[in-house]
Amino acid sequence: MVNFTSNTYQMKREILSFSNKISKHLSKPDKKFSADMTYGMLAAGSCLLTDVVEQLHEDTKADLAALPETERKILSLVANRLLCATGEKHLYETVKAELACGGYTFATSGKSVLKNGWKDFGDAFKRSFKTTEEKEQEDKKLPELSKGQTFDGVQTKISEHYTTPPKHFTEDLYCKG
Repeated sequence: MVNFTSNTYQMKREILSFSNKISKHLSKPDKKFSADMTYGMLAAGSCLLTDVVEQLHEDTKADLAALPETERKILSLVANRLLCATGEKHLYETVKAELACGGYTFATSGKSVLKNGWKDFGDAFKRSFKTTEEKEQEDKKLPELSKGQTFDGVQTKISEHYTTPPKHFTEDLYCKG
């Protein structure tokens, strides 16, 4: 016999754990809103606001424009994370190569995406909140290589570079007012 009460509590714990992960830096009312919206979306099986409020037994005349900006952003974040969690797999291929030159071995790797899957939702979400021009990080794709392949006419140069260590943390850094 299945104990539905323990299954319900387990599901509630998992929902709260998920909700806490995505809202750990929010205020207490915003965390509660996030948890309620997550539960509503899972219970309704939909991200439509009308379906969610019906599951939460709230007034269905809710308007997104009437929500405060912080709650709209939380709703958007929860919906996005839910779509990412239930989306298709992100598939990629990794290639590693070792090259020998002058008695030294050099290693490199590259990655090519076969199917973007759930990352499409995350990318669209990030683009919607970009405020400044940020450079997209591109995957480094290696050219076609074969075992025993040689490269002719490659010019090399030995150079020496120095780095500087980071500044030490002092009380002044923490006490800026």
